[in-house]
Amino acid sequence: KLGAASVAFCYYARKSKHVKPLIGVLLGTMFGMCSYGIIQTIDPMWLDGLVCLPLICLGVEYLIDDGRKLNYIIPLALICIANFYIGFMCCIFTAIYFVFYFFFGSDKVKFGKGQAKNLVNIIIRMGYSTAVAMCLAMFMILPVYNALALGKFDFTTPDWSFKTQFNVLDFIAQFTCVNQYSSVNVQGKPEIFSGVLAALCLPLFFLNKRIPLKKKIGYAFLVVVMFLCMLIRPIDMLWHGGQMPNWLPFRYSFIFSFIMLSMTAMTLRYAANIKKSYIGGSFVGFFAILMFINHYVTMGADKLINEYDRMFVDQQGSVYLDTYKSIWMTVLFLGIYSVFIYLMTKKNPSKGMTAVIMVSLFAVTSIELVYNAQCEFSDIHKEVSYSTRKSYREYVQSGRDMVDRLYEADPTLYRAEKTYVRTVNDNGGFKLRGITHSSSVMNAKILTYIETMGYSASSYYSRYDGNTPLADSILGIKYVFDKGDDGGNLLKKGENSDIGAAYVKIKDEKAKSQSETDIDVGVYQNPNALSIGYMVSKDIERVNAFGNDNPFNSQNILLSTISGNTTFTAGGGFDQWHTYYHPISVTEPMRFNQSYQDAYGDQMRFRENGWDPANPTVHQPDPTVDIFLQTETDEPLYLFFKTENQSKVTLWLADQWNEDDSLMLNVDETSAKSLGSYF
Repeated sequence: KLGAASVAFCYYARKSKHVKPLIGVLLGTMFGMCSYGIIQTIDPMWLDGLVCLPLICLGVEYLIDDGRKLNYIIPLALICIANFYIGFMCCIFTAIYFVFYFFFGSDKVKFGKGQAKNLVNIIIRMGYSTAVAMCLAMFMILPVYNALALGKFDFTTPDWSFKTQFNVLDFIAQFTCVNQYSSVNVQGKPEIFSGVLAALCLPLFFLNKRIPLKKKIGYAFLVVVMFLCMLIRPIDMLWHGGQMPNWLPFRYSFIFSFIMLSMTAMTLRYAANIKKSYIGGSFVGFFAILMFINHYVTMGADKLINEYDRMFVDQQGSVYLDTYKSIWMTVLFLGIYSVFIYLMTKKNPSKGMTAVIMVSLFAVTSIELVYNAQCEFSDIHKEVSYSTRKSYREYVQSGRDMVDRLYEADPTLYRAEKTYVRTVNDNGGFKLRGITHSSSVMNAKILTYIETMGYSASSYYSRYDGNTPLADSILGIKYVFDKGDDGGNLLKKGENSDIGAAYVKIKDEKAKSQSETDIDVGVYQNPNALSIGYMVSKDIERVNAFGNDNPFNSQNILLSTISGNTTFTAGGGFDQWHTYYHPISVTEPMRFNQSYQDAYGDQMRFRENGWDPANPTVHQPDPTVDIFLQTETDEPLYLFFKTENQSKVTLWLADQWNEDDSLMLNVDETSAKSLGSYF
């Protein structure tokens, strides 16, 4: 995709800015290797915008200049089909770019007397061409819109109050400095770096007398508009569909790189018209700005956080710009590029001289872009972590092979799941039809239903944790891949857990873990699994909703109602229903060891003594909460711990109450069994 983006911009630069082939290749490489492109390799579906945007803008120019429409319609439709989210952002910029090119960019649009009809025709042509592009993409837009309406539109309550998101120095550093990665979390700065050469050419663009004044005004308009869009939070929210991203901010920032490199193309095309003194002035100006930035960088994180609103500070509280690896490295490249541009100002150079300059320039630019990419990959790994290809490939392929064998043995329609997780989208990689899934679209009703049945669920994902035989059977979960016992610990599932209580083991499998080790996987069949669709009592229509405070109540009422065993009051409320799960009381008061309980909204939470959110790494030696339950039968025991404030916890099981709170022993004095770690 980055290669396609490079080709697309090279084509744009050649056709729109009429640069020479080597300059086109240079600029295309800079666009494909811009910071946005490198960083968003973790979300490759967004890279389609880099491929289509140059073609869309070129299409706008053709549409205005000579009436060609397909060059505009096709790439605009393609980006809306390829990715509705980035397509939405490209559509916004397309409108802005049309205004720019209509008033400032085109050499063919005339505003003199008698031109009104031609101007109106251009606007009408733009309107119906856009409509045609949207109609071509409608088979994707309409389903996506309906999917978003299922929950995404209500994901957050937007805060439309006026707020700026960075300061000017932050912004300048982001498009000027190499090694400028800040964060992919909400505190991150715009990803707008596209090369030190592009920054150096910015003032030279406006100082070049060969470039018409109206185009300088037009590009200044684009720069200011995009700067303000990223600076002012309510406007930034509009670009993101009316909501603030929960990570990866400024998802349209590649547009700024496109503008910068468009200006660079014109600057290099007319390099012979640049005054030599301007080159030195541009270098000195950026040198002074970089030294000013370095003045703040060397202050240290504490002062920048407390006195300068976290300027140049990342989410972890560290200064992300480095004096040598960022500031002085940028100065070095500024000096080298100044020399190259100085050499390019020579009028009528020989072909050999031109070739040497361009090849050398391309080599230096490649070194810079690779250096910047390596720094950004390293910084991303520190913040969010990359996994090895081997750990992904072997884990997914071994899981996919297991699923294929299951489907060969039982090709009917059913759900299946697994009890070990690498990510909540494993099922997609395994081709496993279950309930574990993550999606930014967020089907709120389905996620809420899954949560009420006791499974782990959030605003955007569901996970096969918290299952019961009843819930699995109602949802038609017929098979489960279970990792089982590991080193004597039960972990989340095993022979003695709810899998063993309701499922029949039918065979053993071998698979790979994400740590690239061999694991034993048991395949269990649920003999009570219902089909995907089945007849139920009409009484279910009288149930408006299930609460999510107690999944056992929800499961009792659901099964009782669909089987016709629920009666209702005259007012429509529940009267009586069959109970499949019966509550038991806590026998002893909960005992807190190096811990305490306090309110958390409508819930209660457990915290270790001395817990301080400002020092999350400071812990008690062994904080525990002891809960004692006494059952009257040997039926399986189910416990549900609800939380909206997830923290890692380990569960242990002993068969007696230990009066000594430092012990966790069974009646036979063996140690309590671990039930695994969660969250």
